[in-house]
Amino acid sequence: MMDRSLYDFPLGKRVSTEERCSALELPVVKRWTCEQTSYSGEKIRAERVVLELCVCNDKVSSFKSYAVKYEVPASVLNMYSENINTPRLKDVPDRCLRQKGKVETLPELKTNMKPLSSTARNLTHNIYRWRKNKTESKTKNSAEQGIYIFLALIFVVAAVVVCSSLYFASQQRVCEMTLDMGVLRTALENNIFGQKAAVHDIMSVLNKFYNTHYPGIVILAFAGGTGVGKSYTTSFISKLFPREESVQHFIWPLQSSSLSASDVYAKFSHCGANLVIIDDLVTSDAVDIARFLQKVARHSQYHGVRAIVILVFSGKDQTFILQGNGYVEPQFQVMEEKVTSIFQDVALEVSFITFRPLQREDIMMCIQAAVNWQGIALSNSDIEKVMALLPQGTGCKGVASKVPLLSH
Repeated sequence: MMDRSLYDFPLGKRVSTEERCSALELPVVKRWTCEQTSYSGEKIRAERVVLELCVCNDKVSSFKSYAVKYEVPASVLNMYSENINTPRLKDVPDRCLRQKGKVETLPELKTNMKPLSSTARNLTHNIYRWRKNKTESKTKNSAEQGIYIFLALIFVVAAVVVCSSLYFASQQRVCEMTLDMGVLRTALENNIFGQKAAVHDIMSVLNKFYNTHYPGIVILAFAGGTGVGKSYTTSFISKLFPREESVQHFIWPLQSSSLSASDVYAKFSHCGANLVIIDDLVTSDAVDIARFLQKVARHSQYHGVRAIVILVFSGKDQTFILQGNGYVEPQFQVMEEKVTSIFQDVALEVSFITFRPLQREDIMMCIQAAVNWQGIALSNSDIEKVMALLPQGTGCKGVASKVPLLSH
């Protein structure tokens, strides 16, 4: 007969006691229950162990044990958690068969029945703590995600601000760029031969334009014979202009009969100055071109736009005077007075730039420049032959095409 003290058993919560008549000296049967839980993911596992001890005179004479296991999703434990403290011994069969094939001795029982981590009350607490931890974890994750999103938004906004600042700063620098007067003067003096007075007048007008910042247009009228450098000068100004997209070049009458002044100033930019070149004009075009530029000037002043307008007159309809050596020279003074008067009638000021006829030494310089540029070796006699090939009164026009004809 087993004779062990109750203290040898790791008991939990007493759930029932069968009192028997002590006169019959029958043992008292006491039932105890212990529970332990474990959870992982969305499942919770619970194990209830019922220990039935036969006690006589506070000594354990015999014992039995029963085990009931649960494994359910965490979402369905609400009702179980609320009722867990209510004794439910009736759920345990009165007659449970002992585990087959296993005879437990007292030492084995003590090992298997070591104190469990949770009682019934702790199970409810563990479930509550698990749910609380899960909620806190979700809250923490949501807070961290919110912080990351907020930081990302700050980064995007900062990047946009920085990029915008850099773009506007770059645009500002581009808009502040002007025509390099030093470079332009050097280019004209080294390539436009025999026109020192014209180059001086052009540079004077452009310097005055860039030294003021008033909206509106400045008008230059180039007049001269064929091959004296009018178009060549406009090509240098156009190439050296700070912004290529601000340059417009037209042949008069305008390429399309439907093209109007609004089509011209619609392409004007508020970023820096604009350049408009109108080529192949004659004196009889002065009235139409003056009215055309009057509209452009009004628009420029109203919208705060600045523009340089260069008018290139061909001199085809000019009067000529006979020089003492028999050379016929066009008289541009009459043309200048007529054009200036027409522009004054529409309140426009025009700077008239006259390109004088080229002398022999000027043409020789043109030929030498073409020889150097094409890398051709010509003797002095060859250069004289090139001079002979050029039509009288054409200046430097056609020099580049005649030089290769005499190359060896």
